[in-house]
Amino acid sequence: MSHDFSNLPRSGAGESPALGENRVSGNWKEAIPDLIFSRIGIFRIEAQDAWEVTVRKLITLSVLLFGLFATWSLITAGLIGVISARFNCPWYFAAFSLGGVYLLISLMMLLIIRRSKKTESFPITRQEFEKDREWLNQLKNRSNSQS
Repeated sequence: MSHDFSNLPRSGAGESPALGENRVSGNWKEAIPDLIFSRIGIFRIEAQDAWEVTVRKLITLSVLLFGLFATWSLITAGLIGVISARFNCPWYFAAFSLGGVYLLISLMMLLIIRRSKKTESFPITRQEFEKDREWLNQLKNRSNSQS
């Protein structure tokens, strides 16, 4: 997804990215509403993008899981019949044996999932909040030193 950010004000050095150069006030309390409004806008954009990505992934995952379940069911039924006919054993022995194999495979997949890399949500918003924190501290320090 790409968004048009051309209507957002540009920032100068030492200022909050949300506020334009001419709008920075020496009083940080006056600047907070503009800052909050711009951060809410960024958060909304990122939340909408995150939601759209999540919905697409959930739809794809549900179709995939249904297909895998259908495939697994048919293969399992066939394997139970083949194993019991080949080794001349009751079908329930073949079913339990196959269940044990599936359990081992599932445990291996669980370990792989637990070790997978996790991605951060809302990276731009987190960066902007960090910049805002620094900027507000600078304004506070300036107003305290002028008092």
